[in-house]
Amino acid sequence: MACLCSKQLGSLLTTVSATLSTQALVPAMPSGLLAVTVGVSAPSATAQASASAAATAAASAQASLTAKLAAMASFAAAAKASMGVDATMALSASARAALQASLTASVQSLNASGSMLQTAGPALAAALGAQANLVMLLGVVTGVHATYGIDLRAPGAVAALQSALDASAAASASGMASASAAGSASAVASLMASMGFAANAQGAASASAAATAMSRLTLGVPPITANFGALSMLSAAVSLLASVTSTLGVNLGAPNAILSLRAALSTLPLAALAQLRVSASSAATASVATAAQAQAQAAASAVNALNLSAVAAANLTSAGQLAVLMGLTTQASSLLAAPGTCGRRCPLATPTLRAA
Repeated sequence: MACLCSKQLGSLLTTVSATLSTQALVPAMPSGLLAVTVGVSAPSATAQASASAAATAAASAQASLTAKLAAMASFAAAAKASMGVDATMALSASARAALQASLTASVQSLNASGSMLQTAGPALAAALGAQANLVMLLGVVTGVHATYGIDLRAPGAVAALQSALDASAAASASGMASASAAGSASAVASLMASMGFAANAQGAASASAAATAMSRLTLGVPPITANFGALSMLSAAVSLLASVTSTLGVNLGAPNAILSLRAALSTLPLAALAQLRVSASSAATASVATAAQAQAQAAASAVNALNLSAVAAANLTSAGQLAVLMGLTTQASSLLAAPGTCGRRCPLATPTLRAA
């Protein structure tokens, strides 16, 4: 049974904490640009104040459900990536026990190193803060390509992006209120689809069964008592390092990393991106607003018609937390080692499963 090696954890914490700041190399992106480029822009405060009560209530009522589905999707994706298990399907008793045992081993050994995470918390926060502009830039680069099909390294990319932003600027207050409800409904359908569930009665039944099973499975694993905030920051930092490598081709942990990053950033129109106009337009026509409202209400009604009460009632807090832990050990596979092989005595006791 593999456990989370305290020696490797200490080495990773040192590496992440020592990552050089990139704030001076990357200008701040315009407020709201990331939200717009990934298609999850929320209505402005003014629009929300003018929104219809029905649309606002519909969006608010689905917030908890969306969070539960997001926890399910995160856990399912992490379990698939780290252990090759499809947690959205019915598991045999042996497969369920094996997954619980593996998660228990990871959690127990993580908790045994809890003091290390606790101590590293401030350094992790500082390290992430020193990359805040870079995190935003990476999100914009990938979001612009995914949402608008624009490669920001291509000539005329910023002008094309500005035109796209202007064309998709938020409509009137009523249209934006409906967009809020539609966005919530769309998120529910999207999260279900990511787990292979159709947004229909059969898909809802399958999602409900999966939520109940996932809740029972994860509640059968000891709780994470280590500082979860620090764990989340470490996971985010490791993901950032991987994203910099995949998006910009730079290893921030390598010698002369800043020089390599400077060269990679020179291929992007940073100054022009920082000057983009990101704002809601009040010049939308009545017909556009009406069409958006009707489309939004139809989407919201379709999702509201689904019986997802079992998902909404499921306790999936542990699932969300375990997804973060599995995500970290997948990104940093060296953290997991067989007891006695990482150079330190493994504090892991024989896992004792709690009744699920």
